[in-house]
Amino acid sequence: MKKLFILVLALLMLCSCGAREEPIIEESQSEAETFELGEGSRVLEGCIFKTADEKYGVQKDGKIILPATYDEFKRIGELGGKMFYALGFKDGTKRCLEYNEDGAVIGTSETERTLYDIFDSDGNMLLSFPVDDFCRSTPEQLYVTLEGNYYIYDFSGSGEIEEEWIHSKGKNGRTVFGFDGIEYNYNASGFGTYTGLADSEGNVVLPEIYSYIFPALGDRIIAYTHTSMVGYSAYRLFDSECNLLCEKYNFIEYYPIDREDYSKGFVGVATCYYPESQAYRICRDENGEIMPGGLWFIDKNGNALSERFDIEMTDIEFSANDKIAFVKNTEGKTTEIPIGDYIIEKDW
Repeated sequence: MKKLFILVLALLMLCSCGAREEPIIEESQSEAETFELGEGSRVLEGCIFKTADEKYGVQKDGKIILPATYDEFKRIGELGGKMFYALGFKDGTKRCLEYNEDGAVIGTSETERTLYDIFDSDGNMLLSFPVDDFCRSTPEQLYVTLEGNYYIYDFSGSGEIEEEWIHSKGKNGRTVFGFDGIEYNYNASGFGTYTGLADSEGNVVLPEIYSYIFPALGDRIIAYTHTSMVGYSAYRLFDSECNLLCEKYNFIEYYPIDREDYSKGFVGVATCYYPESQAYRICRDENGEIMPGGLWFIDKNGNALSERFDIEMTDIEFSANDKIAFVKNTEGKTTEIPIGDYIIEKDW
């Protein structure tokens, strides 16, 4: 009897172990995972899956974490050794820079807005808010923007955020002739921060479309835009009350004829880059005609004082005592140009 009891007990234990190791259970789980994602869906990589109707969602081990409601998928890359992804969805409009047909920034307008949620490879959402744009600057640093605010995140070696830097839109702390500098971050993937000026009551006098704004000659303002798409888009010259004086050149500079003694005065030089290069915005004169490449001596209001020189600024040297410019042409020949009538006296 005792032997019979031991034999029955052994058979029960053997059946029990066999049930836990039954491979059919794993197959049924695999079928369930495929069914969970839906017919025609497939895992792209990491936590991201794509449906048959071109929508994106977040999954983990075949189980849906976030349903496929996103319209875009972008790979951000590794940050702190962990892979990150962005999923985008349409959400109204946002501000953007507006260009004319020649590539010059002429103002702001609105464009369709896509917001992005950022996930790591395990399906964890990185930030508590969606972003307008993002850019991985280094394998340890991520830039994002949202409604004009600019955020920089530093990552540790474990892929976790180590430090956050926030650059808020609004005043930037600089003043130019009594006007407050203001800024707006349009995106993080190009030159993100653009600057303008506002009066003491907060009214925008120069819109936030310029890469930099600075005073020149004591009573003039130079504002320029510089974008990765069209190079130096425009140099604009204003008086101290922000009235536009000139905007037809690619580059404007007032050079001291003696870099050790500014009291000897300045000479204004304006440059147009060559239209055939297609690297910069096209310059047009007051009649809308395309201007050729080269440079001109100009007065403090941007008016041309000389003929056009088919050269670069590096081909000009000054003699302050003799009030002469030595201009080297494309063939290497140097010509002496009297500049006494072009000199602008120091007035600050």
